[in-house]
Amino acid sequence: PENAAQAFDLICKALTEDPNSSRAADAVIAAVGQGLDAGKAAETLRGALDRALSPAQSAKLGTALAHVALAHLNDQTVALEALRRARKRAPKHVGNLLALADVSNALGLHAEAVEAATSALGISRDPAERLRASIALAEVHVRTPAFRDTARREAKEAEKLAEQAGGGNGELIGRLGAVFRLLGDEASAERVLIQALMLGGDNSAALDNLVNMN
Repeated sequence: PENAAQAFDLICKALTEDPNSSRAADAVIAAVGQGLDAGKAAETLRGALDRALSPAQSAKLGTALAHVALAHLNDQTVALEALRRARKRAPKHVGNLLALADVSNALGLHAEAVEAATSALGISRDPAERLRASIALAEVHVRTPAFRDTARREAKEAEKLAEQAGGGNGELIGRLGAVFRLLGDEASAERVLIQALMLGGDNSAALDNLVNMN
């Protein structure tokens, strides 16, 4: 453990000295996954994000800081600020936009969530990314009576994208099923969850949602 902590200090120092080093950023991210000091990692990533020059590195650092904040520090506000700052440096990074949409929605910042998800849809042609963006939009609109028809259209579009995206999207399909349930459409909720299981991949979240329906 002592050696691991010393090594962690060295990689944090390396990223601090060169915020544009992709290898150092990857090493800090990997270290947090191994249980090392998440608070120190967050401070290091935040400092590097302030000084990174390339859009790609800014997006990587912002996404990493948001992950550390959410998964290890339970701090949505830090995650939101990280993603906003990364967006200023990398406005067309779809992964960052999608993460921003999800965090914004979780914090009740619905207008920002819609704007970020819509931007992602305007950039990406990837079915999995478009699936996530469509679900993010539907999750916002389904809770507003005036936009429930919009949410229904977005959910139907997401269902088509789920088939194109293939397996391994169980968590997203679980979210889509929840949207259909909020719309009072249990048949569609069950259909998409069964579809996720038939597509294969890691769809344990879809299975859990299907079990909970019965």
